[in-house]
Amino acid sequence: MALNTAQLSSFISRRVLKSFVRSGSIRCFQHHFNSCMDDSNSRCVASDRLIRPLNFTANNIRFFSVQSKQEEVEEKIIPGINKGKTSTGLVGLAVEPDWFNIINWHFQALLDKMENSDMPETAQYRIDVTKWCNYVLRQVKENPNDPEAVEDACRSGQVEELIEQAKDEMEVLDMYLENRIWELVAQANPKIDFDPDPLADPFDPETGDPDVAEEIKEGIETMKNETNAWKPKPRRD
Repeated sequence: MALNTAQLSSFISRRVLKSFVRSGSIRCFQHHFNSCMDDSNSRCVASDRLIRPLNFTANNIRFFSVQSKQEEVEEKIIPGINKGKTSTGLVGLAVEPDWFNIINWHFQALLDKMENSDMPETAQYRIDVTKWCNYVLRQVKENPNDPEAVEDACRSGQVEELIEQAKDEMEVLDMYLENRIWELVAQANPKIDFDPDPLADPFDPETGDPDVAEEIKEGIETMKNETNAWKPKPRRD
């Protein structure tokens, strides 16, 4: 059943109709508008004016009566956790709300400084620090809104402590580069057993380590001397 002009204007004004057409949103009045449309000549029976057919896609349809999910669900703030955290429990270490950006900045600064230095990539210190920085950065990027997950993965304390560790490492790195310590390490060429046998006998002439055996002997002699030099205090009756 076609609507006349009076009936059409009773449920929607011309100003409201223009605003809907101008905004490109058909919203909930589409079925009312289509009921007034004569499909044969695309004329509005109620107003008898030519109306350009509107082509809308699903992405363009917005329903003003439905609130977005983000607006409906407010973030629950739990005291002591994430945004509800008010104290680190450590004297002198304040909570850092912008921990995500600050951690990224400090750890990336360590990588950039090593990259721009003349310390070789084969230096063990650079290898260890690079692995540490990349691991922390990966955990932070995977959990941008969950500092507790970052703390559990890194096992280095709170995110605020991670920031302090990066600052301390930057001081060590400056000292390392200034004194070119990697060259001293290469000259010393220390032998490191990364998988030592706990049952190995350091005094064994074939498999033992003479340096370790000598240190053990010196330690035993030192303990004997300290024991012999110790004298009990006289008792007070």
